[in-house]
Amino acid sequence: MPSENGQLPEFTAEEDCDFCVEWSGGLSDLFSKSSGASPEARLIAEYGPLKVFPCLGEIVRGHLLIAPTYHTTSMFRLAAGDDHHLVLAIEEVRRVFSTHFGGAPVFFEHGDPTGSVPVYGQCVSHAHIHVMPRAVNMRPGLEEFRHLFSDSLLSPKQQPETPYLLFIDENLERHFFSAQEAPRQFLRTLYSSLVGKPERAEWFRNIDTDVTMARAAEYRRILHNGVSI
Repeated sequence: MPSENGQLPEFTAEEDCDFCVEWSGGLSDLFSKSSGASPEARLIAEYGPLKVFPCLGEIVRGHLLIAPTYHTTSMFRLAAGDDHHLVLAIEEVRRVFSTHFGGAPVFFEHGDPTGSVPVYGQCVSHAHIHVMPRAVNMRPGLEEFRHLFSDSLLSPKQQPETPYLLFIDENLERHFFSAQEAPRQFLRTLYSSLVGKPERAEWFRNIDTDVTMARAAEYRRILHNGVSI
C-alpha cells in the first residue's frame, strides 16, 4: 500500500518483535525458547513471504496464523504484490480445510493500516490473520460492541484506512469494524466464547509447544497433500 508520497513503506525486521525474530532465523523468540526447536518446526506452508503456522495457545484444533516475514501492522499494508500472495493463501487454506473439516473456515485480524496506532486490541503488532477451522458467525457479537464501517468480498484492491477488527466469514465476505479502544484480544475472546471454550481466550496461558509442533506436522501434511489424512 503506497504512502502519501506514492512510495511503498520500507519493510524490515524489528529487533523487539517476536515474529520478526522467529522468521528471520533467530532463536530468541518465544516459540524457540519454549520448545528448544528452530522456527522451521512450526512452519506449515509458505506463499511468497507469507508463512502459515499453528498458533501458540490454540483455541481449537487447526487454529493457524498467516503472517509475513517482514514487519508491518496490517495484512492490508503488505509490500507491493504480496496482497496477491495473501489472497492465494486464504483461498488455498480455505479449500483444503473445507475438504478436511467438511466446512469452510473463518478468519479474523486486528490490524492498523496506518502503522502509527500503538494499541488497537492486539497483543502483537506484527500483522497476522487467524485461521479458525470451526466456522461461527462472529458478526452479531462484533455489532453489539463495535461500529461496522465496511463489508466487501475478498479483494486486494479494497483497503481499510483506519485501525480495524476484521472478520472474514465462510463465504469470504470481509466485515470491518472499528478497533478504536478495542479491548485486548477482543476477537480471540469473542471466538473462544462462541465455540464454548472461554478458557482458551488467553493464548499465553495455553501455550504447549509439544502440541504446537504436533499440529505443525499434521497440518503440513494436510496442506501439502490437499486432502484429509
